[in-house]
Amino acid sequence: MPKNIYYGWVVVAAAWGIHIITAGTYVLGLGVLFNPIRNEMIWGAAVTALAFSLRQFETGILSPVVGFLVDRFGARKMVFSGVFILGLGFLLLGQIQNLWQFYVAFLFLSIGPSVGYAQPLNATVVKWFTTNRVRAMSLMWTGGAIGSLIVPVIAILVERSGWRWTTTVCGLLVWFVGIPLASFIRNAPEESSSVADNAQGNESRKPTPNHDPEESYGVRDAIRSRMFWTIGLAQASFSFCSSMALTVNLVPYLESLSIPRTQAASMVTVVMMAAGCMRIVLSIIGDKYHPKNVLALLYFLCTCGILILSLAQNYWQAIPFAILYGLCHGGSTILIATFVSTLFGTRKFASISGILHTFGIIGGMLGPVVGGLMFDVFETYRPAYIIGIFMMAMAIPLILSVKPKDVDNEVIK
Repeated sequence: MPKNIYYGWVVVAAAWGIHIITAGTYVLGLGVLFNPIRNEMIWGAAVTALAFSLRQFETGILSPVVGFLVDRFGARKMVFSGVFILGLGFLLLGQIQNLWQFYVAFLFLSIGPSVGYAQPLNATVVKWFTTNRVRAMSLMWTGGAIGSLIVPVIAILVERSGWRWTTTVCGLLVWFVGIPLASFIRNAPEESSSVADNAQGNESRKPTPNHDPEESYGVRDAIRSRMFWTIGLAQASFSFCSSMALTVNLVPYLESLSIPRTQAASMVTVVMMAAGCMRIVLSIIGDKYHPKNVLALLYFLCTCGILILSLAQNYWQAIPFAILYGLCHGGSTILIATFVSTLFGTRKFASISGILHTFGIIGGMLGPVVGGLMFDVFETYRPAYIIGIFMMAMAIPLILSVKPKDVDNEVIK
């Protein structure tokens, strides 16, 4: 590698590629498979959605453990393991014959990204970057928006070749793309005889609102702060809406409005394109503003978007939802991660963020089941989206109440 290229950007590029393949096949693509699997196996919406909720439950249990393992063994080994398990999960999903096999396949699909996706990649990037942290995180997460382009392809493959063959293709794609990219991941600058970007010609830069001189806190001190719990509750509210409105129920909901499956799947692409635009904007100006203020604005946009979706009658009326929700989806993950790294430092970032992620998993676990139950009872997803509106609105005052300078003086006695 040329000496004038900072290796941290190579790490970002590799993580970007892993985001593309994981978001396209797993995070977003699974929603396209929901109805085809349910219809062939003759299962109810709630029973099928339970697998998605169990996925969230398993991820919630693993998140603190994964955070500890990342801090202990490094991100590279975790990414390798996660990519392999995710690919295996897709291969198993294509072979299921009954409900318990379906749940087992989803167990593997859940473990893979839990081990090798957001947590280790976030932990690596925050260690490689200080003054350009939001920029680096934003560029890495644009991979999720690019990955949304895979979703319509999955829908076409399902229509032409069936969901079983499609899941097999997804598993092989994850292996052949993700494993080589994982080899470029390095855990921290010292692993490559390098230094963080604040020492790459940026010594004279004044601290930005996101990058005050950092002190790393231990896990125990972080958990004892009120900020930790406030951020956790905000994440739970957002994840409830996210898992219900996008990950599982969006395509089935649009299909219930008599929108063709391939057209409904393209709404996911609109969401992720908006998310990509937000991440590009954050890569340019994100380091200039405090993340909590931007997060509050994005949560407000998300609330408005879900309200629009609950009232939509056709594809075009749902487009504003896709744009508003996409902007929030695109920025929230990045800003939460950078906010946590700024508040508590990077030494135990993976462990602290892993425990915080459990809050989001609890919300994400409830979202699909609520959506599925509402559909089974009312034959429409609208009541679930109304609940989501109130849940999302709760996150706004929560995130605004966080005071970054109060880590020390707001410790719970």
